[in-house]
Amino acid sequence: MILLFNPTNEDFDTMMFGGRGVPLPAGQRVEVEDSCGKHLLNNYGVRGLCTLKYGDDEAVVAEDGKRRNLEFKKKMVGQHNYRNQVRKQQGLAYTPPSMQVTSYAAELGIGMDEPYAAREKEHDRLAVLENTVSSLTKMMEMFMSRNIKEEPEEVPKPQKEKGK
Repeated sequence: MILLFNPTNEDFDTMMFGGRGVPLPAGQRVEVEDSCGKHLLNNYGVRGLCTLKYGDDEAVVAEDGKRRNLEFKKKMVGQHNYRNQVRKQQGLAYTPPSMQVTSYAAELGIGMDEPYAAREKEHDRLAVLENTVSSLTKMMEMFMSRNIKEEPEEVPKPQKEKGK
């Protein structure tokens, strides 16, 4: 049997082993079979889940678990921001953060990237093109109005050759 310990400030409600849920609230312990404990430690160890053995100093183990949990939360927020920066550069849509990542960012005081316009560059290009077309249209109208004023009223028509 393995004694699992959750020293973090979050509840591990979604831990599963063999189709069975193993809930572990913050600051609590649960004793599980070896295979179950090893599986859960492999999956939740990065989030701060710890094992306690006879003679372990609980404060030291808890401190290590809290440190791993803090690093995990920073990594999750950082990865979300990084993915959205890459998506923005590729012209792809913004992906909203999950509720969990949002709560991590609020807890740690790390800023989340704000939603952006996916086609921001295209809109800028279209605006430049619209301005160019409008200025060219004005120039053509000006040239046409000058041409009409300069042309004589009667323009001689080309004559047909006789005999044909």
